Amino acid sequence: MNSLNFEGKTLELIKIRFVKFVTSIITLGLLYPWGKIRELRYLYSKSSYEGVQFTFDGNLRDYFKGFMKLWLAIVILLAFCTVGAFLVVYFIKSMLANIIYSITVLSCSLLALYIQGITCNGTLRYRINNTSWGAVKLVYTGKSREFGLLLLENSFLSYITLGLYSPWFIVKTIKH
Repeated sequence: MNSLNFEGKTLELIKIRFVKFVTSIITLGLLYPWGKIRELRYLYSKSSYEGVQFTFDGNLRDYFKGFMKLWLAIVILLAFCTVGAFLVVYFIKSMLANIIYSITVLSCSLLALYIQGITCNGTLRYRINNTSWGAVKLVYTGKSREFGLLLLENSFLSYITLGLYSPWFIVKTIKH
């Protein structure tokens, strides 16, 4: 019988997450990647399939680089939104303010959704490509840009169909 087993303990995971939380707060998020790597190693080491244990070989340097790229993207997004807000205030009494406001809100929303897609894909790639099951090394080859565009397109279609498109959205996302 094929079975996926997890033999972790709740209290152990709580301790790991608590330390991750406290160190993240104290260092203003700088040590979050360290805590996340520690948590992933614990979760994978306690998981097995058909009696063969999973291992997570991710390293702090690579995780930290991805973490900093996400923060850079968020800073750029916030800067873009802030510039749009200042322009609206500058043109406050004109029709141009409404146009600038609408373009800013739409652009920031689309950019945030695109960043979310890239981040989800990058996280999935990092975790899978750093996972082994016994002697088997797992590989994920999905492209972040493609996944970000897929998320934009399918979110738009789900929105204009009032959610009726969402089953197709889920299937397309999983197949990606």
